[in-house]
Amino acid sequence: MHNKDHKYEEILVIIWIPVGAIVCYMLTIYTGLGSVLSAGITGVLGSFLPIIKKQTFYFKKLPSAVYCGAFVGMSSVKIMPTIGFIVFGGIFASIFYLLSKNLFLGYGGRLGTIALVGVVVTLLISCILE
Repeated sequence: MHNKDHKYEEILVIIWIPVGAIVCYMLTIYTGLGSVLSAGITGVLGSFLPIIKKQTFYFKKLPSAVYCGAFVGMSSVKIMPTIGFIVFGGIFASIFYLLSKNLFLGYGGRLGTIALVGVVVTLLISCILE
């Protein structure tokens, strides 16, 4: 049931999860927009990325990765106080995104669950290191 074949293009897609997280977090912090509106703007911006090259499979995969990152960036400043936390949350979410590429297909909430796992792992590691 689980496909373990990872193409090089698909691995490069995970770079965009931390990017989406940073964009959403910056919009929330520096523009005073709420986290929901910031995530919406980030998702809309990510949806235009496939227009760059319509023929490539790589660019068609980017909107979901950016939107997953936006969910990481929605974290409260009290929980994820610095941009470093957001970057690490995005990195951990990227790893889980890659590992779960064929899980939860057809179910709602997949990207939010992946983002949650990235944030929780980041918080657990920060608590252990303190």
